[in-house]
Amino acid sequence: MKLNEEKILNYLDGLLDREEEKAFMEAIQQDEEMHKLFVHHKQIHESLESEELQSPSTGFTNRVMETIYHIQANRVKFFNRSRLIVIGLIGLILLTTAYYLSMKFYPTLGGTLASELTVRQFTFDLNPTRNFLDSDSLFKIVFYVNGAVCLLLLDRAVLKPFFARRRERYSM
Repeated sequence: MKLNEEKILNYLDGLLDREEEKAFMEAIQQDEEMHKLFVHHKQIHESLESEELQSPSTGFTNRVMETIYHIQANRVKFFNRSRLIVIGLIGLILLTTAYYLSMKFYPTLGGTLASELTVRQFTFDLNPTRNFLDSDSLFKIVFYVNGAVCLLLLDRAVLKPFFARRRERYSM
């Protein structure tokens, strides 16, 4: 009989028939290394048999299943309609900021505003308004307000939901 750990474990678990048990015992007595391995496995087997079988706490399965259900229920699409609207607003804010930057640093590009506006038979002069739009204080106010609103919208629409999902995913 060829001895290996599988045969030892089968013997300890009572899976060998009588003839195989006799052959196993004879082979163990002849091979010193396998005898040491057998004694080692027998000690482990006896210590495991003496241990009390642990059972999970009451409601364990229900809590695990509720957690799994909660995680699956919260897996909504990341780019839903409201988040896309907010991202669109961020884009609009960035475009207006880029426009004001182009007006400030490249005044030749600022020719997109007309100097006159004609509605029916009335003509309005837009030069005072244009001068007001080119002022440094208005530029700084619009630039900083756009930047702050853009950062707040980015935080609210993208960063908070992203990190909340990560926290839920890795909280188990």
